[in-house]
Amino acid sequence: MVPKVSVVVVDYRGQRFWGSLLTALRRQTYRDFELVVVDNHGELDLSSGDCGVEIRVHKPGANLGFSRGCNYGARRARGEYIVLLNNDTVPEPGWLEGLFDRIDKDDSLAVAVSKVLFYPSYVSLKLECPVFRPSDSGDGKDERNLGVRLRIENNWRESSGYFVRCGMHWEEAEGAEIWRWTESVSEVWLPCVGDDLCLCLDTPFESVGGEIVVRVSGKEYRTEITGEIVELRVTLDRRYLFDVVNNAGSELREDALPGDIGIFEKDNGQYNETRELGAFCGCSVILDKEVFLAHEGFDESFFAYYEDTDLSWRLQKSGYRILYEPRSVVRHHRSGTGGELSPFSVYMGKRNRFWTLAKHTKLSVLLKCLWEEFEGPQGYRSFLTDERYSYSRLRREILWGCFVRVLKRLVD
Repeated sequence: MVPKVSVVVVDYRGQRFWGSLLTALRRQTYRDFELVVVDNHGELDLSSGDCGVEIRVHKPGANLGFSRGCNYGARRARGEYIVLLNNDTVPEPGWLEGLFDRIDKDDSLAVAVSKVLFYPSYVSLKLECPVFRPSDSGDGKDERNLGVRLRIENNWRESSGYFVRCGMHWEEAEGAEIWRWTESVSEVWLPCVGDDLCLCLDTPFESVGGEIVVRVSGKEYRTEITGEIVELRVTLDRRYLFDVVNNAGSELREDALPGDIGIFEKDNGQYNETRELGAFCGCSVILDKEVFLAHEGFDESFFAYYEDTDLSWRLQKSGYRILYEPRSVVRHHRSGTGGELSPFSVYMGKRNRFWTLAKHTKLSVLLKCLWEEFEGPQGYRSFLTDERYSYSRLRREILWGCFVRVLKRLVD
């Protein structure tokens, strides 16, 4: 029996995510689907997993990237609709039912997208303490206002990582440990990967005798600054945990900068209404397969990143609607495959943004963005440390890619 929906997942060395993903798919309330897996690395083992429906694993023999991998899977899908789902996600039980109900009831709709939350839930940690300036003690030109040092535990960096809300300086490595200085008032959201939270605070001798106020999980703790390391263990009250929005739909911006709606906001139900969108996020989306293939799917030259923005632009030009469906909820491990601020993700994201501009926006906007990119200071260049993804190569690919795509627009 041919399924109504084909869930297409492109994988590249994501074995660690599949246990929770298959468990989540097995719990789906909507069952008329197949799972089509495109194994770009060729070593994925799903023999011990089961999601209660047919799983078809395709090994293309090469890394097709996300764009070409999705197209490859879509062409082999048997369903009337295809769902593109990131491998580093955990869908909630009503996820697929919400997507299918939305698109199946509206013939004018070609795309419906999920509400994407960061994985896992979070807790707020607030600190207040006196501050000092190293320069006042003769420490060079360091004019920062420093409070205490907070050690960033390894489990805080797992999955989607921690989110600084205010009052924190940059990370500093000390051997294998990572620390961050606070200011007088600071707040950080920490991922909850257990029932307890261990805080390690390095208190400076410059503020000895002062007091640190810590507020977390509905409780307040006060401890004296002694110039030594202070450890505080907190049992988390799950009533104080909350979710953080990754994507509640996307905007289609003229400058093609990321347009994730609601990103890094606490989820208070502010995005629980269905609405039309300018663009969709490829993390979790259902599409009419016929429409997707008629538009030649994703632009395969992009490899990864911005392929969803580019297709959104093309669908909008063809008069198709994109809808946000908040009943469909999926939790996402941030940058589980590409890596947060890795040379690969920075390189591809920057390059593909300009290729998208060259394909769709006004030439005056493209030229303005190019000028700002190459003439202004760009802090991201420090992340391009990989020889393969160097800034000089990025610059060449941006310029040549833009030239080719603008020329094609003029010819067409």
